[in-house]
Amino acid sequence: MFTDTPGLGALQGHARAAALDYLPRSDLGLLLIDASATLTELERDLAQAVQDSGAALRVLLTKSDLVDSDAVREQRAYLACQLGAALNTTVQIDALSSVPARRDELRAWRERELQPLLASLHVDAAARSQTRSLSLARLVLSSLRLAAREQDPGGTATLDSAPLLALDAAARTQHRAIAEFSERAPAALLQRAAQARMGAAALGTLAADVAHQLAQQTRAALAPDASEDNAALPAFDWQATPLPAPPPRALGALGRAWQHQRLQSMFGPALEQACRSYAAALHAWLDAHVAARQRQLRAGQSAGAADPAQLAQDIARLAAALGIGTGTGTPIDPARSQ
Repeated sequence: MFTDTPGLGALQGHARAAALDYLPRSDLGLLLIDASATLTELERDLAQAVQDSGAALRVLLTKSDLVDSDAVREQRAYLACQLGAALNTTVQIDALSSVPARRDELRAWRERELQPLLASLHVDAAARSQTRSLSLARLVLSSLRLAAREQDPGGTATLDSAPLLALDAAARTQHRAIAEFSERAPAALLQRAAQARMGAAALGTLAADVAHQLAQQTRAALAPDASEDNAALPAFDWQATPLPAPPPRALGALGRAWQHQRLQSMFGPALEQACRSYAAALHAWLDAHVAARQRQLRAGQSAGAADPAQLAQDIARLAAALGIGTGTGTPIDPARSQ
């Protein structure tokens, strides 16, 4: 099954997180890079993430029909050098295009390269899945043994740190998404508005919609029962002054460039300030929300601490299933199961 994930340069921070979160379930990552562009830090990071996930990596140069063969050859050599140094391995790079004139070439690549690779990955898929499951089971066992050792002499279990750590990780992810919104959203919004030849009212609506999506995604990431969370989210308050009529569509790319320049000059600074102010308010809301959730988690765990006898039984059963001794000594290093 092929899955087209959002790009790392997506406007919404959660779109980037979705691309990265999908990697552990993947056997092959096809990284698409423009044949005429330089390698970005985001693309280098994604290639590293694919490698770290254990999936195979192939780099595809897109739009290769728009540049000459010498430029494609130089781009392949450049990317092979850059990615090879970053990943400390050889990376296969292929130049492809879906234009009608090169469909036979694309079909030949699929039959010569892609299908044999997928077949070999399919053969190894069961072994990789078993290895991942075993690694996860060993991590669970290690966590249980740590919890058993953290019990005080009186037999009262200490607080489980896993939910608090998960909450902290989710909060850090959302803080990054909010910061990215503050930095990237104004330019992306103006660009999208220019391409669609939007007026001032449509631009204001688009900005408010993007901000609302970010806020809802932030709330949902921290609270699965977000519908029951009545904490008011900050409101994005920005209205653009009406503009004269946009340029006629007959002007094509020239009209879009003119519209983008006009939008930037009239609304750019104000939109940037509005996005910064909203990001600051959302950061503050997130911090307050996380603090409240931490208090709830601590209170709930204090009211229902783990039973030491049941914990010992769980450790023994899982260890027996894995063929591991039942002692509660040093936790197992999951890397040794690879």
